[in-house]
Amino acid sequence: MTWQAACGWSASLQQPASKPSPDPIRGRIVFLRLGRCSCNLPFFLSASSPELRQPFVPRDSPHAARDDGYNKGVKAVIMAVVFIVGAAAADDDRAPERSKMVAQIAAMAVQTGAESTRTRLDSRVMDAMGRVGRHRFVPADQAPYAYENRPLSIGYGQTISQPYIVALMTDLMNARPGDKVLEIGTGSGYQAAILAELGAKVFTIEIVEPLGTQAAERLKQSGYKTVTVRVGDGYYGWKEQAPFDAIIVTATA
Repeated sequence: MTWQAACGWSASLQQPASKPSPDPIRGRIVFLRLGRCSCNLPFFLSASSPELRQPFVPRDSPHAARDDGYNKGVKAVIMAVVFIVGAAAADDDRAPERSKMVAQIAAMAVQTGAESTRTRLDSRVMDAMGRVGRHRFVPADQAPYAYENRPLSIGYGQTISQPYIVALMTDLMNARPGDKVLEIGTGSGYQAAILAELGAKVFTIEIVEPLGTQAAERLKQSGYKTVTVRVGDGYYGWKEQAPFDAIIVTATA
C-alpha cells in the first residue's frame, strides 16, 4: 500500500510473507515509515486506513552490524548520565522554547491536515509535548537545537524524530491512562517519555544496544517508572508482555 508523505513524496509498505506475525494486540496500531525526502520531512501515515489492522514490521534490520561489545554497556550508561546532568540545570530555562515548539506543532497540524486527517491535535498530547524536555533526550552537541521542529542526530546513524511527527503519532494512537503500549524503536526514549506522560505503560524495544542502554538509564533518571526498555530486535514483538492496547512502530526504514 502507498502513503503520501508530508512533502508530497510517497512511501510503500509491504506485508512480509515469511516471518511470523508480532504479538497479538487488543486495540490500536499506529505504523509510521520514517524516512527522509528532499525537504527533510519524515514520512508519516494516516491511521484511518483499515489496512492498518494488519501487522507490518520491517523485513530486515537496518542495524544488524554490531561493534566489538567492549565496555559498550558501561559507556552507554555514562553517556546517558552525562546527557541528564547537563540538561537538568537548564530545564526550567528552556520552558519558553518548549512553548514555542508546541505552537509550531499546532501550526503544522493545520498546514498538513488534509494529508494527516488531523488539523488539531489532542490537548493532552500537546500538554505532554510541552512538559517533556526534549533537550534531555539528545546528545550535548545537539541540545542547543532541541526545540527546533526537525529531527536531530542521536548517534549510531539514528535520529530523534521531528517533534511534529512525535505529536502526530501520539495523537493517532489515542493512548489513554493505563493503556499497555508496545513501541518498536526506542531511540533516545523521547517518544516513550511522551506516552508515559499520558499515563501509558510502555514496553519499548531498541535494536542498537548502546542507544537502548542509554535510553533505559535516561528514562529511569527522569522518573519514568512506567517505561520498560529491552535491547533486541523488535520484529518479533514482546511475547511475555502481550497482548497490547496499542503498538507504535517508530524505526522502520
